[in-house]
Amino acid sequence: MPFRGGTLIGRNHGEFGGGLWWVARDGGRGTQLSDENVHWFVETSFGMVALTGIDHMNVSQGQAVLVAASGPLPPSISVLADLQGAPRVFVLDEAGNILVMTATQLIRISERGSETLFTTDYGLTGPTSIVKEPSGTVYVGMRHFITRLTPTGQSFEEDWLVPADCPRFRRESGLRDVDCKCLGGAPS
Repeated sequence: MPFRGGTLIGRNHGEFGGGLWWVARDGGRGTQLSDENVHWFVETSFGMVALTGIDHMNVSQGQAVLVAASGPLPPSISVLADLQGAPRVFVLDEAGNILVMTATQLIRISERGSETLFTTDYGLTGPTSIVKEPSGTVYVGMRHFITRLTPTGQSFEEDWLVPADCPRFRRESGLRDVDCKCLGGAPS
């Protein structure tokens, strides 16, 4: 990602490590800014943010890191938010804030910090996409279904959108956490 007369480089090798580097345009030696796995760079109205983290075995952690837009080079970084889990997907809202979905939380990140908007447990169902409507409704796409998070005051109401041939499903013993058994019939 081009940044301040150089390039930001993010690496993510899962449990084998990663990092955030800045390399000057003249191709000099790069400077490592962080040893966290970088998932995405997000350009916002309040600066360049790197979403970092790892979700492996019993470890799930993540951060939103702000890369300094001014000051001496190489740029410095500061932790804008502790995500308390690895970032799975993100989207910018109409105000320019970042909405991040981890396996257990929907978090809004602004220049003032972070706020948990919704807590859940998607476990290994794997959030893979996220969309926010102007109405405030958030859709999170996953392996077997889509969840719709509809604003209700200070919280959200969650409902699951599933295929017509699978209106109900459950996890059964013996099945992996990401496998579901369709039950058929009307939803309960």
